[in-house]
Amino acid sequence: MAVLGTAHVHLPEHLAVLTGDEETELAGVHDPGSPDGPSVAEILSGADAVLVGATNAERPGLVREALARGLPTLAEKPLAGTAAEVTELAALIGRGPAPVTTAMFLRCVPALRRVRRLIADGALGTLFSAHTRFTHPGLLDGWFTGRTGWLAEPEAGGGFADLGIHLFDLLRWLRPGAGLDVAGVRLRRSGIHHADVGGVALLDWDGIPTTVHSGWISRPGGFLLRLEGSRGSCTVDGGTLTVHKGSKVVSHGAAPAAGAAVSAFLGQVRGRASWDAPTPADLVACAKLLDTVVPA
Repeated sequence: MAVLGTAHVHLPEHLAVLTGDEETELAGVHDPGSPDGPSVAEILSGADAVLVGATNAERPGLVREALARGLPTLAEKPLAGTAAEVTELAALIGRGPAPVTTAMFLRCVPALRRVRRLIADGALGTLFSAHTRFTHPGLLDGWFTGRTGWLAEPEAGGGFADLGIHLFDLLRWLRPGAGLDVAGVRLRRSGIHHADVGGVALLDWDGIPTTVHSGWISRPGGFLLRLEGSRGSCTVDGGTLTVHKGSKVVSHGAAPAAGAAVSAFLGQVRGRASWDAPTPADLVACAKLLDTVVPA
């Protein structure tokens, strides 16, 4: 597998999965900021799959390089900086021979996969409210310096978009075919950084009032999903699922982890699918939602 880009905050987790997988051989790592390193063409010539990290500005070009060679590709999100460019890339992906998707690792969380089944089976009854949160203290703890400093620049989209795109994708995946529209947004800005550091959006999830909270200044941060319905409710806190239906049932599992999408993608290209990878239509829908919340 080829790795294109070295500026993404999840690169260490991605490399840990790749180097720990006995069936994977690293074809090379391309650093767009290093003129002396191997070129994209050199690395891709010996690769049968691609992982694209890099900055948001670099990512579309690197994805296009992989698409031109027909290679299975897992890219960090967002695929591009605007919905228009994502739409263009999604059309190319749809016409290509190999799977190309983004690393939406919340789809890999066992507790969330269970929630998806609960919704599909009607186990919670009619849903009437939803709340989801995905936050971390990255800005407070200095994650965005040096190679990853670009994340705090306005061009990267800001703290809400960085994590909120995962929640938009999650909601669409939990209820396939359900509409998702933005009803209101409140973003928090910092006097030091030009981009927002997080915020809250109110969504209409096909008739269900839904709040989405994401950002970089919550300590300790973490993931939370709460659904309430006419027959019961459920909460996912990290990797723990609690279901209330007359009695309380608690089950523990793996918490969200960026490397999980890499593992799932490797299984997918080997014919051992373990996740529902985002489709080109999913990529476009989430990009349009982000454009509504944080206009480019």
